[in-house]
Amino acid sequence: MRKREGLRNNIKGFVRAAVFTVIFLWIFCLLANVFIPDGTGGEDGMESRISKAYRGEDTDSLSVVFVGNSDVYRAISPVDMYMSTGVTSAVAGQPGKKMVQAVEDVRDIFRYQKPDVIVLETDCMFRGKSPEKSAEQSSPAEKGAVEKASKIWKSFTDKGRKLLKEGDSAFIAALNYKAPLIRYHDNWKNLSLSSFTDVNRKYRFTNKGMVYSDAVKPYEGDPGYMKDPASEPEEMEASSVRSFERIRKMCRAEEVELVLLTVPSANTWTYARHNAVRALADRYGLAYYDYNVRYPDGFDWETCTTDRGNHLNYRGGAAVTADFGERLTEDIKVKRTELTEDQKKAWEEDYFKFHESR
Repeated sequence: MRKREGLRNNIKGFVRAAVFTVIFLWIFCLLANVFIPDGTGGEDGMESRISKAYRGEDTDSLSVVFVGNSDVYRAISPVDMYMSTGVTSAVAGQPGKKMVQAVEDVRDIFRYQKPDVIVLETDCMFRGKSPEKSAEQSSPAEKGAVEKASKIWKSFTDKGRKLLKEGDSAFIAALNYKAPLIRYHDNWKNLSLSSFTDVNRKYRFTNKGMVYSDAVKPYEGDPGYMKDPASEPEEMEASSVRSFERIRKMCRAEEVELVLLTVPSANTWTYARHNAVRALADRYGLAYYDYNVRYPDGFDWETCTTDRGNHLNYRGGAAVTADFGERLTEDIKVKRTELTEDQKKAWEEDYFKFHESR
């Protein structure tokens, strides 16, 4: 009898704990979205690099949306591009994004926007460093089984360091995105009715998805990092090729032009990768711009990188933005976005807020 009562009490305790946990998680998830600061203020509402900033803009008000990994959210400043060209845009960037994730991005973009152009940044078509760059860093001891084990361990530790590195880490960014209440728990004083009713308010940022950095850590490596222009094209993973085909077909179905873009990246990009992307672009008649082959005006590896050649700082991003804005209007023939007076005013205000907060 006592055993049965004990078992019954244990079951009741377990049920109570389970119910409490479910209710707690439900409240936590609800408040997580409510507590995110309004992105129109001086502080970004969340890590904009992994947000869907296009959702925060008026429906069908964007002419261009950029899709890619951390390379693109460092390289494109939508508010600067708007002020110089009159073309509205947003960046859908995320650290370490894979092509399969880019497919979902494009599908989601078409739920909220009808852009003239989708720009796919090509670094997410490949994983890690190119074989050429990896070979440069191999030592005589890294041969055969030892080489394989060493590379696996190095990859593991490098990813660990990268995830924990500064506020730019994908881990911290993802944590802030999935559980923003942890970061913004003290935002209760700024809550309003719209915090509970405006579903997409958390996606609206003055920077439209760009991630700003004014840090300067020069690239001091080989200026000829691209290697031989006649390099054989690097083979893409089958999953990347399939994902590219899905994106291309979605854009064609929506009558949206697909453009390929590679931003300067001395640590990952080579002619082998350039030639692989060029072959895709030629096969389907797509415009392709590689700023490793031709740097934009004002670009210098001494002053334009935030982490020794992997990502751009704002100065580097401004150079890419200015040149690519011209390519969009002159080559692709993207026209100034038709906006209402209120929308124009909002974009101008976002531009000034973006620069005032730096």
